[in-house]
Amino acid sequence: MNPSSAEALLLARIARGDQGALDVLYALYRPRLWRYLQGLLASDAGQIEEIMQDVFLAVWHRAATFRGESSVAAWIFSIARHQLHNARRHAQRRPEGHSESLLVDAEGEHRSDGQEPSLEEVVVARLALAEALARLSPHHREVLDLAFHHGFSLDEMATILHVPLGTIKSRMHAARRALAISLDAVEEVVPHDR
Repeated sequence: MNPSSAEALLLARIARGDQGALDVLYALYRPRLWRYLQGLLASDAGQIEEIMQDVFLAVWHRAATFRGESSVAAWIFSIARHQLHNARRHAQRRPEGHSESLLVDAEGEHRSDGQEPSLEEVVVARLALAEALARLSPHHREVLDLAFHHGFSLDEMATILHVPLGTIKSRMHAARRALAISLDAVEEVVPHDR
């Protein structure tokens, strides 16, 4: 049985009120959802945990509505994105508000001479990437995060973000171009030897 079939069976069990199935699904998705939310929120762990609880409460209530038109992962991430937007709307009503950020887990670069980069080079490269990503629009950061950190296909991203596939393709193209421009700008500001 492939993982998506097993996950669909878990949702069917949840729809029948099986708390154990929800616990299993939670264990499967908690790390990925945590990274996704952490990448989109500049907040403390408490706020992320609140949103996670809202996500799985929604999964509990909506499990019977899953029709298999998308992967279980795309369906759950779509719910997470909806809950994130609810939390943002609620936060905007409070005077303190908040800002967005994208936490980066970049790979170190490899030099053309075949040697591994030094720790300093890796740190500089990660800082440059983090700064370049921070310069992107929220739409561009989000599609890059879903694609490269979470491994979603373009179709799955369209489901999660509730936009047409063409819009996702356009955002990905624009995001890659904007990231390249942003990286060039950062490297001009923070030059480092290669």
